[in-house]
Amino acid sequence: MNWLALILGLVRLAQSLADWRARSEAADGAAAKVVADALNRSLDDVAAARSARQDMRADLDRGGPDRLRDDDGFRRRD
Repeated sequence: MNWLALILGLVRLAQSLADWRARSEAADGAAAKVVADALNRSLDDVAAARSARQDMRADLDRGGPDRLRDDDGFRRRD
């Protein structure tokens, strides 16, 4: 009976180690997903900024700076 208890204890230990490893891998996968989502949001922000910059350059190329609004209220009155 003593050998049976020892073997059962070793099986339970192996099962708990396997469960711990599975939970650890799941947590690592979740952390990697969070990081990947944050990086994708950052890339979307960069793409929006580049698009706005290209739109402004296209506006300047079409009509020059005289075409832009200058009624911001902070201009010097010359």
